[in-house]
Amino acid sequence: MMMGTIYEINKVYYEADIEGWIIKISLCDENDFLLKDLNDSIKYENKETTDFITLADLFVKIGEYDIAKVYYNKYKDQISNDDDNYRDKTKRAYNGLLELCDI
Repeated sequence: MMMGTIYEINKVYYEADIEGWIIKISLCDENDFLLKDLNDSIKYENKETTDFITLADLFVKIGEYDIAKVYYNKYKDQISNDDDNYRDKTKRAYNGLLELCDI
């Protein structure tokens, strides 16, 4: 399984023998018309680019806070002092890290 892969849930049931839930899934085709709106939304949200800050935000959304922290730090570390948006980008990275402290 990979992040961003979309599966259809076919069946969910409890198996008493193993005292656990069984979930039967199938991989969805990326061209499935039912997924078109979802794909379009993701592309719009990410503006066709994926950088460290976008990945960090995505990991926060899915609850992977330790991984998000890594990407906020990578984003912060890649910012050049000569960048015209240095202050805004640095602020964005630290705000993301600060948000993780509240979770």
